[in-house]
Amino acid sequence: DLVMYYQGKKINCANLVKLPVQLSEFRFYLHDLSIAEKKLSLIDNQFQHAGIVYVDFSATQRHCQSKLMLSFNQAIIVKNQINDFGNLSFKLGIPTGLNHQNPVKAQAPLNRSDMHWQWLSGYKFLRLEYLKNNQINRLHLGSSGCEGKIPDNVDCKTPNRLLFNLSDFDISKPVIEVHLDELIRPEQESLCMGDFEQEHCKDWISALQNTVFKTASQ
Repeated sequence: DLVMYYQGKKINCANLVKLPVQLSEFRFYLHDLSIAEKKLSLIDNQFQHAGIVYVDFSATQRHCQSKLMLSFNQAIIVKNQINDFGNLSFKLGIPTGLNHQNPVKAQAPLNRSDMHWQWLSGYKFLRLEYLKNNQINRLHLGSSGCEGKIPDNVDCKTPNRLLFNLSDFDISKPVIEVHLDELIRPEQESLCMGDFEQEHCKDWISALQNTVFKTASQ
């Protein structure tokens, strides 16, 4: 499971209103998951396909009140039994071979046009949006500097498929903590489209890469 936290506290519908921002979008794709260097085989469903997992923490009080979302916990369902204790690794984003397809024709969960740039760059690997001090803040991360011919011959200067390694992952406590507060900082600019060459994006992407995903607390 993936569980969202803010300042050390698990976030659910009961305490959503206590966040210092109004969260509207927090969604991302993961792929290439392994534990102790053993690749995880994922079961295909509406949120998983071809080894890709779609995680959606997007929620508002409207969602909670309608009982469409009782909590923010999200599951990753695997086929193979893993009994190892070790590093959990995964990548944020969509593999190159699937990144530049038409979402209208794609199989779920890659059929989401709201998670697609609608241009040469392909999918949005991560989409974060929140309202703070009456200002909308957006982090949309995907590949950038892409050139070529869609769909099979595209080269991107900055792929932005971030690799994560979480040490001491215990399969008996299979929880990945996702720390939203590491992405909500006062010095953040209001808009970042995932271009490492833009100065105001660097802190945001650095936080995402280094402090957002953590092994479950003991």
